[in-house]
Amino acid sequence: MNRGRRTKARVGFEKLANELPLGSQIALFVPFNKEP
Repeated sequence: MNRGRRTKARVGFEKLANELPLGSQIALFVPFNKEP
């Protein structure tokens, strides 16, 4: 779990998610917040 630093993939994913409606963001971020 990298709490402090964000990977490029993560930043790219967040940019992509910003384009989506709020409901979709929540659906996508729930699994992302539980990183192995």
